[in-house]
Amino acid sequence: MSEEEMIIQGRAIAKGLAVGKPFVIETLDRHVQEKEIQDVDQEIDRYRSALKASYQDILKLKKELDKEGVEEGASILDAHLHIIEDPLLNDQVENAIREKKKNAEFLFFEVIDSFRKKFETIDNPLFQSRIEDLEDISCRVVAHLKQKKRRTISDAAEGVIVFSKMITPSEAAEAKQKNVKAFVTEIGGVTSHTAIVAKAVGIPYIAHINSQIFSAIDMGAKVVVDGFSGKVVLNPSEKTVEGFENRIIQQEEQIEVFRSWGKEKAHTVDGRHIRVSANVEVIEDFARLSHFGAEGVGLFRSEYIVLRCGYFPSEEEQYEVYKNLVESSQGHPVVIRAFDIGLDKVVQTLEKAKEENPALGLRAIRFLLKERSLFKVQIRAILRAAKYGDVRILLPMISCFSELVEAKTVIAEAKKELIQENQEINESVQIGCMIEVPSAAMIVDILAEQCDFISIGTNDLTQYVLAADRANQSMNSLYSSAHPGVLRLIQMIVEKAKAKNLPVGVCGEIASDPYFVPLLLGLGVEEFSVSCRFLPVIKQVIRHIKKSDAVLLVEKLMQCAFAEEVMEELLGQFETLMPLEIKEHF
Repeated sequence: MSEEEMIIQGRAIAKGLAVGKPFVIETLDRHVQEKEIQDVDQEIDRYRSALKASYQDILKLKKELDKEGVEEGASILDAHLHIIEDPLLNDQVENAIREKKKNAEFLFFEVIDSFRKKFETIDNPLFQSRIEDLEDISCRVVAHLKQKKRRTISDAAEGVIVFSKMITPSEAAEAKQKNVKAFVTEIGGVTSHTAIVAKAVGIPYIAHINSQIFSAIDMGAKVVVDGFSGKVVLNPSEKTVEGFENRIIQQEEQIEVFRSWGKEKAHTVDGRHIRVSANVEVIEDFARLSHFGAEGVGLFRSEYIVLRCGYFPSEEEQYEVYKNLVESSQGHPVVIRAFDIGLDKVVQTLEKAKEENPALGLRAIRFLLKERSLFKVQIRAILRAAKYGDVRILLPMISCFSELVEAKTVIAEAKKELIQENQEINESVQIGCMIEVPSAAMIVDILAEQCDFISIGTNDLTQYVLAADRANQSMNSLYSSAHPGVLRLIQMIVEKAKAKNLPVGVCGEIASDPYFVPLLLGLGVEEFSVSCRFLPVIKQVIRHIKKSDAVLLVEKLMQCAFAEEVMEELLGQFETLMPLEIKEHF
Protein backbone atom coordinates (compact mmCIF):
# COMPACT_ATOMS: atom_id res chain seq x y z
CA MET A 1 0.00 0.00 0.00
CA SER A 2 1.17 3.55 -0.68
CA GLU A 3 2.93 5.30 2.20
CA GLU A 4 1.04 8.49 1.40
CA GLU A 5 -1.46 9.60 4.05
CA MET A 6 -4.98 8.51 3.12
CA ILE A 7 -8.23 9.74 4.69
CA ILE A 8 -11.32 7.51 4.48
CA GLN A 9 -14.73 8.86 5.46
CA GLY A 10 -17.13 6.65 7.40
CA ARG A 11 -19.96 7.18 9.87
CA ALA A 12 -19.18 8.00 13.52
CA ILE A 13 -20.99 5.48 15.73
CA ALA A 14 -19.23 5.98 19.08
CA LYS A 15 -17.29 9.17 19.69
CA GLY A 16 -13.63 9.36 20.64
CA LEU A 17 -10.09 9.55 19.28
CA ALA A 18 -7.54 6.78 18.84
CA VAL A 19 -4.08 6.11 17.46
CA GLY A 20 -2.78 2.56 17.07
CA LYS A 21 -1.65 -0.22 14.76
CA PRO A 22 -4.32 -2.03 12.68
CA PHE A 23 -5.55 -5.53 13.48
CA VAL A 24 -7.84 -7.17 10.92
CA ILE A 25 -10.18 -9.99 11.96
CA GLU A 26 -12.23 -12.12 9.64
CA THR A 27 -16.00 -12.46 9.86
CA LEU A 28 -17.77 -15.75 10.36
CA ASP A 29 -17.48 -18.11 7.41
CA ARG A 30 -21.10 -18.94 6.72
CA HIS A 31 -20.23 -21.63 4.20
CA VAL A 32 -20.87 -24.91 6.02
CA GLN A 33 -20.83 -28.20 4.19
CA GLU A 34 -23.98 -30.30 4.50
CA LYS A 35 -23.15 -33.81 5.76
CA GLU A 36 -25.09 -36.95 6.52
CA ILE A 37 -24.64 -38.32 10.04
CA GLN A 38 -25.05 -41.83 11.41
CA ASP A 39 -25.19 -41.29 15.18
CA VAL A 40 -27.94 -38.77 16.02
CA ASP A 41 -27.35 -38.84 19.78
CA GLN A 42 -23.65 -38.19 19.32
CA GLU A 43 -24.40 -35.22 17.04
CA ILE A 44 -26.84 -33.76 19.56
CA ASP A 45 -24.22 -34.18 22.31
CA ARG A 46 -21.70 -32.36 20.08
CA TYR A 47 -24.19 -29.52 19.61
CA ARG A 48 -24.87 -29.29 23.35
CA SER A 49 -21.14 -29.22 24.08
CA ALA A 50 -20.71 -26.30 21.65
CA LEU A 51 -23.59 -24.46 23.37
CA LYS A 52 -22.05 -25.06 26.78
CA ALA A 53 -18.63 -23.80 25.64
CA SER A 54 -20.22 -20.71 24.07
CA TYR A 55 -22.20 -20.07 27.25
CA GLN A 56 -19.02 -20.21 29.33
CA ASP A 57 -17.24 -17.81 26.93
CA ILE A 58 -19.98 -15.20 27.24
CA LEU A 59 -20.46 -15.72 30.98
CA LYS A 60 -16.77 -15.00 31.54
CA LEU A 61 -17.01 -11.75 29.54
CA LYS A 62 -20.18 -10.75 31.39
CA LYS A 63 -18.52 -11.26 34.79
CA GLU A 64 -15.58 -9.10 33.73
CA LEU A 65 -17.93 -6.28 32.66
CA ASP A 66 -19.93 -6.66 35.88
CA LYS A 67 -16.69 -6.30 37.84
CA GLU A 68 -15.86 -3.07 36.00
CA GLY A 69 -19.39 -1.68 36.40
CA VAL A 70 -20.14 -1.67 32.64
CA GLU A 71 -23.82 -2.42 33.19
CA GLU A 72 -25.09 -1.78 29.65
CA GLY A 73 -22.60 -4.20 28.12
CA ALA A 74 -23.19 -6.80 30.81
CA SER A 75 -26.95 -6.55 30.26
CA ILE A 76 -26.60 -7.26 26.53
CA LEU A 77 -24.37 -10.28 27.20
CA ASP A 78 -26.91 -11.47 29.75
CA ALA A 79 -29.51 -11.42 26.96
CA HIS A 80 -27.10 -13.54 24.86
CA LEU A 81 -26.93 -16.11 27.63
CA HIS A 82 -30.73 -16.32 27.62
CA ILE A 83 -30.77 -16.80 23.84
CA ILE A 84 -28.23 -19.64 24.06
CA GLU A 85 -30.47 -21.32 26.66
CA ASP A 86 -33.65 -20.62 24.69
CA PRO A 87 -35.57 -23.92 24.44
CA LEU A 88 -37.37 -22.71 21.30
CA LEU A 89 -34.05 -22.34 19.45
CA ASN A 90 -32.42 -25.47 20.81
CA ASP A 91 -35.45 -27.71 20.41
CA GLN A 92 -35.70 -26.70 16.76
CA VAL A 93 -32.03 -27.53 16.16
CA GLU A 94 -32.15 -30.86 17.99
CA ASN A 95 -35.42 -31.88 16.33
CA ALA A 96 -33.94 -30.99 12.94
CA ILE A 97 -30.91 -33.22 13.70
CA ARG A 98 -33.22 -36.11 14.59
CA GLU A 99 -35.48 -35.68 11.58
CA LYS A 100 -32.98 -34.77 8.83
CA LYS A 101 -29.90 -36.66 10.15
CA LYS A 102 -27.61 -33.83 9.04
CA ASN A 103 -24.62 -32.25 10.78
CA ALA A 104 -25.29 -29.75 13.59
CA GLU A 105 -23.43 -26.84 11.95
CA PHE A 106 -25.56 -26.95 8.83
CA LEU A 107 -28.89 -27.28 10.66
CA PHE A 108 -27.95 -24.67 13.28
CA PHE A 109 -27.41 -22.12 10.50
CA GLU A 110 -30.75 -23.11 8.95
CA VAL A 111 -32.57 -22.41 12.22
CA ILE A 112 -30.62 -19.19 12.90
CA ASP A 113 -31.42 -17.95 9.39
CA SER A 114 -35.14 -18.60 9.95
CA PHE A 115 -34.97 -16.46 13.10
CA ARG A 116 -33.03 -13.78 11.26
CA LYS A 117 -35.67 -13.56 8.54
CA LYS A 118 -38.35 -13.05 11.18
CA PHE A 119 -36.43 -10.18 12.77
CA GLU A 120 -35.80 -8.57 9.38
CA THR A 121 -39.56 -8.15 8.86
CA ILE A 122 -39.86 -5.97 11.98
CA ASP A 123 -39.18 -2.33 11.13
CA ASN A 124 -37.76 -1.25 14.47
CA PRO A 125 -34.10 -0.54 15.32
CA LEU A 126 -34.39 -2.41 18.61
CA PHE A 127 -35.48 -5.59 16.87
CA GLN A 128 -32.87 -5.13 14.17
CA SER A 129 -30.31 -5.39 16.99
CA ARG A 130 -31.44 -8.96 17.52
CA ILE A 131 -29.98 -9.85 14.10
CA GLU A 132 -26.63 -8.68 15.42
CA ASP A 133 -27.11 -10.80 18.55
CA LEU A 134 -27.84 -13.88 16.44
CA GLU A 135 -24.71 -13.27 14.37
CA ASP A 136 -22.68 -12.99 17.56
CA ILE A 137 -24.01 -16.26 18.96
CA SER A 138 -23.58 -17.96 15.57
CA CYS A 139 -19.89 -17.04 15.53
CA ARG A 140 -19.22 -18.71 18.86
CA VAL A 141 -21.39 -21.79 18.53
CA VAL A 142 -20.20 -22.68 15.02
CA ALA A 143 -16.56 -22.00 15.93
CA HIS A 144 -16.89 -24.52 18.78
CA LEU A 145 -18.69 -27.00 16.53
CA LYS A 146 -15.95 -26.75 13.93
CA GLN A 147 -13.27 -26.84 16.61
CA LYS A 148 -11.43 -24.47 14.35
CA LYS A 149 -9.91 -21.39 15.91
CA ARG A 150 -10.93 -18.21 14.15
CA ARG A 151 -8.73 -15.16 14.48
CA THR A 152 -10.54 -12.91 16.95
CA ILE A 153 -9.98 -9.92 19.18
CA SER A 154 -8.52 -12.25 21.82
CA ASP A 155 -5.52 -12.67 19.50
CA ALA A 156 -4.87 -8.93 19.30
CA ALA A 157 -1.99 -7.18 20.99
CA GLU A 158 -2.84 -4.29 23.29
CA GLY A 159 -3.57 -0.88 21.82
CA VAL A 160 -4.69 -1.88 18.31
CA ILE A 161 -7.35 -0.51 15.97
CA VAL A 162 -9.63 -3.43 15.06
CA PHE A 163 -10.83 -3.65 11.45
CA SER A 164 -13.63 -6.10 10.62
CA LYS A 165 -16.64 -6.33 8.33
CA MET A 166 -18.74 -6.43 11.50
CA ILE A 167 -18.03 -6.37 15.24
CA THR A 168 -20.37 -8.36 17.49
CA PRO A 169 -21.42 -7.20 20.97
CA SER A 170 -19.40 -9.89 22.74
CA GLU A 171 -16.34 -8.97 20.67
CA ALA A 172 -16.83 -5.36 21.76
CA ALA A 173 -16.94 -6.53 25.38
CA GLU A 174 -13.82 -8.63 24.84
CA ALA A 175 -12.07 -5.63 23.30
CA LYS A 176 -12.29 -3.80 26.62
CA GLN A 177 -10.18 -6.49 28.24
CA LYS A 178 -7.57 -6.29 25.46
CA ASN A 179 -7.36 -2.50 25.60
CA VAL A 180 -8.45 -2.12 21.99
CA LYS A 181 -8.31 1.54 20.95
CA ALA A 182 -11.07 1.66 18.29
CA PHE A 183 -13.32 -0.25 15.90
CA VAL A 184 -13.58 0.27 12.14
CA THR A 185 -16.26 -1.75 10.31
CA GLU A 186 -18.32 -1.89 7.16
CA ILE A 187 -21.57 -2.86 8.88
CA GLY A 188 -22.85 -1.05 11.96
CA GLY A 189 -25.45 1.40 13.24
CA VAL A 190 -25.88 3.88 16.08
CA THR A 191 -28.68 1.84 17.70
CA SER A 192 -26.91 -1.52 17.44
CA HIS A 193 -25.95 -3.52 20.52
CA THR A 194 -22.31 -3.27 19.47
CA ALA A 195 -22.66 0.53 19.47
CA ILE A 196 -24.18 0.43 22.96
CA VAL A 197 -21.34 -1.72 24.29
CA ALA A 198 -18.67 0.37 22.52
CA LYS A 199 -20.04 3.58 24.02
CA ALA A 200 -20.38 1.96 27.46
CA VAL A 201 -16.75 0.82 27.53
CA GLY A 202 -15.46 3.99 25.85
CA ILE A 203 -14.19 2.61 22.54
CA PRO A 204 -14.44 4.91 19.45
CA TYR A 205 -16.32 3.22 16.63
CA ILE A 206 -16.60 4.10 12.93
CA ALA A 207 -18.75 2.14 10.47
CA HIS A 208 -19.65 2.23 6.76
CA ILE A 209 -16.02 1.77 5.66
CA ASN A 210 -15.65 -0.54 2.64
CA SER A 211 -14.07 -3.74 3.98
CA GLN A 212 -12.33 -4.42 0.67
CA ILE A 213 -9.67 -1.92 1.68
CA PHE A 214 -8.80 -3.89 4.82
CA SER A 215 -6.64 -6.40 2.96
CA ALA A 216 -4.43 -3.58 1.65
CA ILE A 217 -3.73 -1.96 5.03
CA ASP A 218 -0.10 -1.82 6.08
CA MET A 219 -0.04 -3.82 9.32
CA GLY A 220 3.17 -2.14 10.44
CA ALA A 221 1.94 1.44 10.08
CA LYS A 222 -0.14 3.44 12.51
CA VAL A 223 -3.81 4.28 11.97
CA VAL A 224 -5.70 7.30 13.31
CA VAL A 225 -9.43 7.14 14.12
CA ASP A 226 -11.54 10.26 14.62
CA GLY A 227 -14.79 9.06 16.16
CA PHE A 228 -16.23 12.58 16.04
CA SER A 229 -15.94 13.26 12.31
CA GLY A 230 -16.06 9.61 11.18
CA LYS A 231 -12.63 9.81 9.51
CA VAL A 232 -10.01 7.04 9.44
CA VAL A 233 -6.47 8.09 8.51
CA LEU A 234 -4.21 5.38 7.06
CA ASN A 235 -0.45 5.94 7.03
CA PRO A 236 -0.78 9.22 8.98
CA SER A 237 2.17 11.60 8.93
CA GLU A 238 4.12 12.23 12.13
CA LYS A 239 2.49 15.64 12.33
CA THR A 240 -1.01 14.10 12.10
CA VAL A 241 -0.23 11.51 14.77
CA GLU A 242 1.25 14.14 17.08
CA GLY A 243 -1.83 16.33 16.64
CA PHE A 244 -4.19 13.49 17.51
CA GLU A 245 -2.14 12.40 20.50
CA ASN A 246 -2.28 15.96 21.86
CA ARG A 247 -6.06 16.01 21.36
CA ILE A 248 -6.36 12.72 23.25
CA ILE A 249 -4.44 14.14 26.22
CA GLN A 250 -6.64 17.25 26.23
CA GLN A 251 -9.77 15.10 26.11
CA GLU A 252 -8.70 13.07 29.12
CA GLU A 253 -8.15 16.29 31.05
CA GLN A 254 -11.65 17.46 30.13
CA ILE A 255 -13.48 14.37 31.39
CA GLU A 256 -14.09 15.71 34.89
CA VAL A 257 -15.14 19.09 33.50
CA PHE A 258 -17.54 17.32 31.15
CA ARG A 259 -19.21 15.45 34.02
CA SER A 260 -19.71 18.66 35.98
CA TRP A 261 -21.73 20.24 33.12
CA GLY A 262 -24.80 18.14 33.90
CA LYS A 263 -25.19 19.10 37.56
CA GLU A 264 -27.15 22.35 37.15
CA LYS A 265 -30.21 23.18 35.06
CA ALA A 266 -29.71 24.63 31.59
CA HIS A 267 -30.53 28.32 31.00
CA THR A 268 -29.91 30.29 27.82
CA VAL A 269 -27.73 33.42 27.95
CA ASP A 270 -30.89 35.52 28.31
CA GLY A 271 -32.16 33.43 31.23
CA ARG A 272 -34.69 31.02 29.70
CA HIS A 273 -34.80 27.61 31.38
CA ILE A 274 -34.78 24.69 28.93
CA ARG A 275 -35.66 21.27 30.30
CA VAL A 276 -33.14 18.61 29.26
CA SER A 277 -34.45 15.12 29.96
CA ALA A 278 -33.31 11.64 29.00
CA ASN A 279 -34.17 9.09 26.35
CA VAL A 280 -34.13 5.70 28.09
CA GLU A 281 -34.40 2.19 26.73
CA VAL A 282 -32.52 -0.07 29.15
CA ILE A 283 -32.98 -0.58 32.89
CA GLU A 284 -29.31 0.15 33.45
CA ASP A 285 -29.93 3.78 32.43
CA PHE A 286 -32.37 4.28 35.32
CA ALA A 287 -29.55 4.67 37.85
CA ARG A 288 -27.70 7.11 35.59
CA LEU A 289 -30.48 9.71 35.40
CA SER A 290 -29.31 11.76 38.37
CA HIS A 291 -25.63 11.13 37.59
CA PHE A 292 -25.99 12.87 34.21
CA GLY A 293 -28.32 15.58 35.51
CA ALA A 294 -31.51 14.50 33.73
CA GLU A 295 -34.61 16.57 34.51
CA GLY A 296 -36.77 13.53 34.06
CA VAL A 297 -37.36 11.03 31.26
CA GLY A 298 -38.57 12.57 28.00
CA LEU A 299 -38.90 9.20 26.28
CA PHE A 300 -38.90 5.69 27.70
CA ARG A 301 -38.86 3.25 24.79
CA SER A 302 -40.99 0.62 26.50
CA GLU A 303 -40.70 -1.83 23.60
CA TYR A 304 -37.22 -2.76 24.82
CA ILE A 305 -38.81 -5.00 27.47
CA VAL A 306 -40.49 -6.98 24.70
CA LEU A 307 -37.20 -7.19 22.80
CA ARG A 308 -35.36 -8.55 25.81
CA CYS A 309 -37.71 -11.38 26.63
CA GLY A 310 -39.25 -12.10 23.21
CA TYR A 311 -42.82 -11.85 24.49
CA PHE A 312 -45.19 -9.25 25.92
CA PRO A 313 -44.58 -9.15 29.69
CA SER A 314 -47.47 -9.45 32.10
CA GLU A 315 -49.04 -6.45 33.80
CA GLU A 316 -47.09 -7.17 37.01
CA GLU A 317 -43.78 -7.47 35.16
CA GLN A 318 -44.36 -4.17 33.37
CA TYR A 319 -45.58 -2.47 36.55
CA GLU A 320 -42.33 -3.31 38.34
CA VAL A 321 -40.24 -1.87 35.49
CA TYR A 322 -42.28 1.36 35.28
CA LYS A 323 -42.33 1.74 39.08
CA ASN A 324 -38.54 1.35 39.18
CA LEU A 325 -38.17 4.00 36.47
CA VAL A 326 -40.50 6.48 38.20
CA GLU A 327 -38.72 6.08 41.53
CA SER A 328 -35.34 6.53 39.82
CA SER A 329 -36.50 9.85 38.33
CA GLN A 330 -36.64 11.40 41.83
CA GLY A 331 -39.81 13.41 41.30
CA HIS A 332 -39.09 14.56 37.74
CA PRO A 333 -41.61 13.85 34.92
CA VAL A 334 -41.45 10.45 33.21
CA VAL A 335 -42.83 10.01 29.68
CA ILE A 336 -43.53 6.36 28.84
CA ARG A 337 -44.10 5.69 25.17
CA ALA A 338 -46.54 2.87 24.43
CA PHE A 339 -44.99 -0.06 22.56
CA ASP A 340 -43.65 1.15 19.21
CA ILE A 341 -43.46 -2.17 17.40
CA GLY A 342 -45.14 -3.94 14.50
CA LEU A 343 -46.50 -7.44 13.92
CA ASP A 344 -43.96 -9.28 16.00
CA LYS A 345 -43.08 -12.75 14.86
CA VAL A 346 -40.97 -13.17 18.00
CA VAL A 347 -44.10 -13.04 20.14
CA GLN A 348 -45.54 -16.50 19.86
CA THR A 349 -49.06 -15.62 21.05
CA LEU A 350 -49.82 -13.30 18.15
CA GLU A 351 -51.38 -14.11 14.83
CA LYS A 352 -48.67 -14.19 12.17
CA ALA A 353 -48.95 -11.94 9.15
CA LYS A 354 -46.33 -10.97 6.61
CA GLU A 355 -46.13 -7.33 5.60
CA GLU A 356 -44.39 -6.27 2.41
CA ASN A 357 -43.60 -2.83 3.84
CA PRO A 358 -43.63 -2.90 7.67
CA ALA A 359 -42.62 0.79 7.93
CA LEU A 360 -45.97 1.69 6.36
CA GLY A 361 -47.95 -1.10 7.89
CA LEU A 362 -49.38 -2.27 11.19
CA ARG A 363 -46.97 -0.73 13.68
CA ALA A 364 -47.06 1.43 16.81
CA ILE A 365 -50.55 2.82 17.59
CA ARG A 366 -52.08 0.89 14.67
CA PHE A 367 -50.77 -2.36 16.10
CA LEU A 368 -51.85 -1.45 19.65
CA LEU A 369 -55.39 -0.62 18.59
CA LYS A 370 -55.64 -3.96 16.79
CA GLU A 371 -54.21 -5.81 19.80
CA ARG A 372 -56.31 -3.88 22.35
CA SER A 373 -55.86 -6.40 25.17
CA LEU A 374 -52.06 -6.05 25.00
CA PHE A 375 -52.41 -2.27 24.85
CA LYS A 376 -54.72 -2.21 27.86
CA VAL A 377 -52.36 -4.39 29.91
CA GLN A 378 -49.59 -1.86 29.31
CA ILE A 379 -51.82 1.11 30.14
CA ARG A 380 -52.97 -0.55 33.37
CA ALA A 381 -49.35 -1.12 34.42
CA ILE A 382 -48.44 2.51 33.60
CA LEU A 383 -51.45 3.91 35.51
CA ARG A 384 -50.58 1.83 38.55
CA ALA A 385 -46.95 3.00 38.48
CA ALA A 386 -48.11 6.60 38.07
CA LYS A 387 -49.08 6.82 41.74
CA TYR A 388 -45.35 7.10 42.50
CA GLY A 389 -44.73 10.25 40.48
CA ASP A 390 -45.43 12.45 37.46
CA VAL A 391 -46.00 9.87 34.74
CA ARG A 392 -47.16 10.71 31.22
CA ILE A 393 -48.25 8.43 28.38
CA LEU A 394 -46.91 9.04 24.86
CA LEU A 395 -48.79 7.53 21.90
CA PRO A 396 -46.50 6.59 18.97
CA MET A 397 -47.09 7.17 15.27
CA ILE A 398 -50.46 8.91 15.54
CA SER A 399 -51.53 9.69 11.97
CA CYS A 400 -55.16 10.77 12.40
CA PHE A 401 -57.52 12.16 15.02
CA SER A 402 -59.58 8.95 15.25
CA GLU A 403 -56.51 6.99 16.43
CA LEU A 404 -56.03 9.42 19.30
CA VAL A 405 -59.71 9.25 20.29
CA GLU A 406 -59.72 5.45 20.17
CA ALA A 407 -56.49 5.22 22.19
CA LYS A 408 -57.94 7.53 24.83
CA THR A 409 -61.00 5.27 24.98
CA VAL A 410 -58.75 2.31 25.85
CA ILE A 411 -57.00 4.42 28.51
CA ALA A 412 -60.38 5.44 29.98
CA GLU A 413 -61.48 1.79 30.08
CA ALA A 414 -58.27 0.81 31.88
CA LYS A 415 -58.79 3.59 34.45
CA LYS A 416 -62.39 2.49 35.08
CA GLU A 417 -61.36 -1.14 35.55
CA LEU A 418 -58.60 -0.26 38.03
CA ILE A 419 -60.90 1.99 40.05
CA GLN A 420 -63.52 -0.78 40.21
CA GLU A 421 -60.78 -3.13 41.46
CA ASN A 422 -59.92 -0.58 44.19
CA GLN A 423 -56.44 -0.13 42.72
CA GLU A 424 -54.65 3.07 43.68
CA ILE A 425 -53.90 5.05 40.51
CA ASN A 426 -53.18 8.58 39.33
CA GLU A 427 -56.28 9.57 37.34
CA SER A 428 -54.72 12.78 35.97
CA VAL A 429 -51.96 11.19 33.87
CA GLN A 430 -51.15 13.42 30.90
CA ILE A 431 -51.44 12.00 27.39
CA GLY A 432 -49.19 13.11 24.55
CA CYS A 433 -48.92 12.53 20.82
CA MET A 434 -45.68 11.64 19.11
CA ILE A 435 -45.52 13.58 15.86
CA GLU A 436 -43.53 11.52 13.38
CA VAL A 437 -45.95 11.24 10.45
CA PRO A 438 -46.61 14.19 8.09
CA SER A 439 -50.39 13.80 8.39
CA ALA A 440 -50.16 14.28 12.17
CA ALA A 441 -47.96 17.34 11.69
CA MET A 442 -50.66 18.90 9.51
CA ILE A 443 -53.37 18.46 12.17
CA VAL A 444 -51.51 19.29 15.38
CA ASP A 445 -54.12 21.95 16.14
CA ILE A 446 -56.86 19.31 15.94
CA LEU A 447 -54.89 16.75 17.99
CA ALA A 448 -54.36 19.46 20.60
CA GLU A 449 -58.07 19.20 21.49
CA GLN A 450 -57.47 15.71 22.91
CA CYS A 451 -53.85 15.66 24.15
CA ASP A 452 -51.72 17.44 26.76
CA PHE A 453 -48.32 17.67 25.08
CA ILE A 454 -46.48 17.07 21.82
CA SER A 455 -43.21 15.17 21.28
CA ILE A 456 -41.57 15.39 17.86
CA GLY A 457 -39.86 12.19 16.76
CA THR A 458 -37.50 13.64 14.16
CA ASN A 459 -35.99 10.29 13.14
CA ASP A 460 -39.18 8.85 11.66
CA LEU A 461 -40.53 12.27 10.68
CA THR A 462 -37.47 12.83 8.47
CA GLN A 463 -37.84 9.33 7.01
CA TYR A 464 -41.49 9.79 6.10
CA VAL A 465 -41.16 13.38 4.86
CA LEU A 466 -38.24 12.53 2.56
CA ALA A 467 -39.39 9.00 1.64
CA ALA A 468 -35.86 7.86 2.56
CA ASP A 469 -35.40 4.72 4.68
CA ARG A 470 -33.21 5.78 7.62
CA ALA A 471 -31.85 2.23 7.97
CA ASN A 472 -30.78 2.04 4.31
CA GLN A 473 -27.13 3.01 3.88
CA SER A 474 -27.70 3.93 0.23
CA MET A 475 -30.12 6.63 1.44
CA ASN A 476 -27.51 8.37 3.61
CA SER A 477 -27.10 11.25 1.16
CA LEU A 478 -30.88 11.84 1.10
CA TYR A 479 -31.78 11.24 4.73
CA SER A 480 -31.09 14.53 6.54
CA SER A 481 -33.02 16.29 9.28
CA ALA A 482 -31.44 19.52 7.95
CA HIS A 483 -33.56 19.27 4.79
CA PRO A 484 -35.52 22.56 4.41
CA GLY A 485 -38.75 20.57 4.05
CA VAL A 486 -38.17 18.87 7.40
CA LEU A 487 -37.29 22.18 9.11
CA ARG A 488 -40.39 23.90 7.79
CA LEU A 489 -42.58 21.04 8.96
CA ILE A 490 -41.04 21.17 12.46
CA GLN A 491 -41.61 24.93 12.49
CA MET A 492 -45.28 24.41 11.58
CA ILE A 493 -45.70 21.76 14.29
CA VAL A 494 -44.29 24.05 16.97
CA GLU A 495 -46.35 27.04 15.83
CA LYS A 496 -49.60 25.05 15.78
CA ALA A 497 -48.88 23.55 19.20
CA LYS A 498 -47.93 26.93 20.69
CA ALA A 499 -51.14 28.46 19.39
CA LYS A 500 -53.02 25.85 21.45
CA ASN A 501 -50.74 26.35 24.51
CA LEU A 502 -49.39 22.83 24.08
CA PRO A 503 -45.81 22.18 25.32
CA VAL A 504 -43.46 20.81 22.65
CA GLY A 505 -40.39 18.64 23.04
CA VAL A 506 -38.04 16.89 20.62
CA CYS A 507 -36.83 13.35 21.33
CA GLY A 508 -35.20 12.47 18.00
CA GLU A 509 -31.47 12.28 17.23
CA ILE A 510 -31.19 16.00 16.43
CA ALA A 511 -32.00 16.82 20.08
CA SER A 512 -28.70 15.10 20.98
CA ASP A 513 -26.81 16.94 18.24
CA PRO A 514 -25.19 20.17 19.55
CA TYR A 515 -25.21 21.72 16.07
CA PHE A 516 -29.04 21.64 16.03
CA VAL A 517 -29.52 23.16 19.49
CA PRO A 518 -29.78 26.83 18.35
CA LEU A 519 -32.18 25.80 15.56
CA LEU A 520 -34.52 24.00 17.97
CA LEU A 521 -34.33 26.84 20.49
CA GLY A 522 -35.15 29.35 17.78
CA LEU A 523 -38.16 27.28 16.73
CA GLY A 524 -39.51 27.44 20.27
CA VAL A 525 -38.80 23.87 21.45
CA GLU A 526 -39.15 23.75 25.24
CA GLU A 527 -37.72 20.36 26.06
CA PHE A 528 -34.80 18.35 24.69
CA SER A 529 -34.91 14.62 25.35
CA VAL A 530 -31.49 13.12 24.67
CA SER A 531 -29.41 10.00 25.31
CA CYS A 532 -28.09 10.05 28.88
CA ARG A 533 -24.46 10.45 27.90
CA PHE A 534 -25.23 13.61 25.87
CA LEU A 535 -27.09 15.39 28.66
CA PRO A 536 -24.11 17.36 30.06
CA VAL A 537 -22.97 18.56 26.62
CA ILE A 538 -26.42 19.63 25.41
CA LYS A 539 -26.94 21.54 28.67
CA GLN A 540 -23.61 23.31 28.24
CA VAL A 541 -24.39 24.22 24.61
CA ILE A 542 -27.73 25.73 25.66
CA ARG A 543 -25.91 27.90 28.22
CA HIS A 544 -23.95 29.58 25.41
CA ILE A 545 -26.94 30.51 23.24
CA LYS A 546 -29.11 33.62 23.38
CA LYS A 547 -32.73 32.79 22.59
CA SER A 548 -33.25 35.99 20.58
CA ASP A 549 -30.20 35.18 18.43
CA ALA A 550 -31.56 31.67 17.85
CA VAL A 551 -34.84 33.15 16.58
CA LEU A 552 -32.93 35.30 14.07
CA LEU A 553 -30.96 32.22 12.97
CA VAL A 554 -34.18 30.33 12.24
CA GLU A 555 -35.43 33.19 10.07
CA LYS A 556 -32.24 32.89 8.05
CA LEU A 557 -32.34 29.09 7.84
CA MET A 558 -35.88 29.10 6.53
CA GLN A 559 -34.61 30.83 3.39
CA CYS A 560 -32.18 28.00 2.60
CA ALA A 561 -32.87 25.74 -0.37
CA PHE A 562 -30.39 22.95 0.40
CA ALA A 563 -29.71 20.79 3.45
CA GLU A 564 -26.00 21.51 2.92
CA GLU A 565 -26.67 25.24 3.30
CA VAL A 566 -28.50 24.62 6.58
CA MET A 567 -25.67 22.50 7.96
CA GLU A 568 -23.08 25.06 6.88
CA GLU A 569 -24.95 27.76 8.83
CA LEU A 570 -25.35 25.53 11.89
CA LEU A 571 -21.67 24.56 11.87
CA GLY A 572 -20.72 28.21 11.52
CA GLN A 573 -22.90 29.15 14.49
CA PHE A 574 -21.36 26.37 16.55
CA GLU A 575 -17.81 27.49 15.74
CA THR A 576 -18.67 31.12 16.53
CA LEU A 577 -20.64 30.66 19.75
CA MET A 578 -19.08 27.67 21.48
CA PRO A 579 -15.93 27.84 23.61
CA LEU A 580 -13.01 25.53 22.90
CA GLU A 581 -13.93 23.20 25.79
CA ILE A 582 -17.14 22.24 23.96
CA LYS A 583 -15.79 22.22 20.40
CA GLU A 584 -13.10 19.74 21.40
CA HIS A 585 -15.81 17.16 22.04
CA PHE A 586 -17.22 17.39 18.48
